Amino acid sequence: MKSAVSLFHSFLLGSLCLLHAPAGFAGTTESLDSLGTQEQLLDKAHAPVPANTYRVIQKRVIDRDGRLEFDFSGAGMSGGDSYYTTKSLGLQAEYHFSYRWSVGVRHDWFFNDLSPEGQRRFDEAYTAYQAGNMGVSRPDLDWPLSKDIATISFYPLYGKMSWFESTVSYFDVYLLAGGGMMNLSRGQSGLGTAGMGVGMWWTQHLTSR
Repeated sequence: MKSAVSLFHSFLLGSLCLLHAPAGFAGTTESLDSLGTQEQLLDKAHAPVPANTYRVIQKRVIDRDGRLEFDFSGAGMSGGDSYYTTKSLGLQAEYHFSYRWSVGVRHDWFFNDLSPEGQRRFDEAYTAYQAGNMGVSRPDLDWPLSKDIATISFYPLYGKMSWFESTVSYFDVYLLAGGGMMNLSRGQSGLGTAGMGVGMWWTQHLTSR
């Protein structure tokens, strides 16, 4: 008799468990359905976080093989001779054999003016000469007139830069070496140059260095 009662209790508990199980499964199904369809779940799983999004550098957008560039430049020079100041205007042609190597030629014109100190010294010397005093010295100046130089450049690094997540510009880091001739007011002098710079490619036809 006791065995029959125990068996009945076990059967009753099992039935109650079965009655509650569908409700649990239904709740789980409703929770999953609230997340969306399978495609929507995949989209959420694959959606990138904006702060962790990186653009991959795959290839050069601007082809430079056999490309010929022309550019101009201007500069003001200070820190040299205190008796005059110099400004320059330059033109350059650059031929790219490949994306790694290029050669260029450059010509610069120089425009010189006496500084306030230089003008004062010349005025003093002129006044002394007018008074017959030939012993007063004036600055001995040898300012630049023009410059011609040939260069070779090597481009070891290439990359791109994002500006406020709105546009992308491409750039090259280059090494440069060259030599040429400086034309001075009293003759000529050889010169050499070496350096490193960055060339920014804004469009197919506009660059800056």
